[in-house]
Amino acid sequence: MAGTLDQDQDTFPIMQTRFYVEGIHCASCIDRLERLPERVPFVRAARVHFGKSILSLESTAEVDLSRILREIARMGYQPRLLPTNGAQRAEAEARTQENRLDLIRLGVAAFGAGNVMMLAAGVYTGATGIYARTFETLSWLLSLPVIFFSGAPFLRSFQELWHSRRISIDLPIAFAILSGFLASSISLIRGHGPLYLDSGTALVFLLLGSRLFLKKLQRDAQSKIELHSTVLPPWARLLDDNERERLVPSQELAHGSLLRVYPGELIAGDAEVISGESFVSTAVLTGEPKPSAVAPGSLVSAGARNESAPLTLRLTKDASESRLSLLLEKARRAQEGRPSWSRRSDRVARIYVLTMLVASAFLFLFFDLERALALLVVTCPCALALATPLSAARAMAKGASQGIFFRSAEALEKVLSIREVSLDKTGTLTLGSFEWEGPLPSPEFASILLALESRSLHPIARSIVRALAPLNPPLPEVLDFQELRGKGVQGVIQGHFWEIGTSPTSTPPPNEDSRTLLELRRDGAAQMTIQLRDQ
Repeated sequence: MAGTLDQDQDTFPIMQTRFYVEGIHCASCIDRLERLPERVPFVRAARVHFGKSILSLESTAEVDLSRILREIARMGYQPRLLPTNGAQRAEAEARTQENRLDLIRLGVAAFGAGNVMMLAAGVYTGATGIYARTFETLSWLLSLPVIFFSGAPFLRSFQELWHSRRISIDLPIAFAILSGFLASSISLIRGHGPLYLDSGTALVFLLLGSRLFLKKLQRDAQSKIELHSTVLPPWARLLDDNERERLVPSQELAHGSLLRVYPGELIAGDAEVISGESFVSTAVLTGEPKPSAVAPGSLVSAGARNESAPLTLRLTKDASESRLSLLLEKARRAQEGRPSWSRRSDRVARIYVLTMLVASAFLFLFFDLERALALLVVTCPCALALATPLSAARAMAKGASQGIFFRSAEALEKVLSIREVSLDKTGTLTLGSFEWEGPLPSPEFASILLALESRSLHPIARSIVRALAPLNPPLPEVLDFQELRGKGVQGVIQGHFWEIGTSPTSTPPPNEDSRTLLELRRDGAAQMTIQLRDQ
């Protein structure tokens, strides 16, 4: 490592480093990892994204990454450094490997606990002599992989907590598992005394199963509040020199890349239109539901949706540097760390654990080990530590399903104190979904409208199709169909020239900005007025 520990950290630039950390399962894990600045020089801040098991560090360039990795491993976790490029792929691979290891540990625990309990049943039902001794020895051998392989996460955590003199919810769990195993080993060597191997292996199996289940719930909830996958496409169509398309990860697109974007697809980066005319919806950035017309030379933003015709674009900056990507990066950082209520919950859990340890020690000293172990197992505070982050993720996922995205769990907590909401928006606050207003047209006009508008992907065209499709009128053949940017659609039907477009004379009533007036014309003569309202 260049430099020395006594150099002024302010003279070095700040470096952002991200790790995927295996084994994060509760609020106490977050607290331990976020104390890294106290243990590693030159680390200024540490934040944990619980739902994604991501540790983000801010440090100076003088930091020793190998020491950070060793320190995290010493805490009982398995860290993986995420590269700057391809971080999502590396994160997915690390998560897959962690899930595979979790399932292997659970499978070993299930096999061992099942067989140990079967052998214990033989002793409980009257096996004596050499049979009882054989059953107990086999139980001890079968419990070894369960305790020391499947239960390794608890034992590593116990080791780190013991050395750091700190209290966590893993402490009573690991203490109960180790005490039960050691007491059983002593009883087996002495040839008499109770064995707790069936209870210990079953406890490891149940704890691993519950943590795996809760982790799945957490990640399912997290996937629903992942803004990046909601507003930016994961893949883009990159054009080579011969204009052949190739799918590439969006975040790897560089300045000057040529893209092809088809109707209905999201735009991967800030870009300039090279060819094609279409409408794009920028609702994700502006909140305005009505799409804007674009042509060669127009600038479009990342996250905009192409609505009506293919476009060829050239990126004006790297996709990762687009305005929307930078906003999403701020939102991602805001989701890291813990809200105040999570810290309060962790403090309560530590007090609870300390109380139970004292009570168990009292039972051990004045009664017996059996009662002390029973108290540790029955009063395990896992629910208290796991419930808080899971509840936050589920609440944020519920909001996302309703179109409400919380910036962070801290923002979710502040919702409780909100008493009034003021909306400041230019224009009318609407849903961006147009509805037909007024009487439906005659079957003849319904056929013409559906025949023309069903060929367009414009939001207004979709609204008209949605309103008239239940009438199920016959659709005539359309010749020379055209969709004119900013004007509407037109075509020849049964020898007549039909148009659907904005009315040149009609205007919405005063204070009715949410209404859109269109006109159906045949050979230039108005036939009917169409009125749509944005709810």
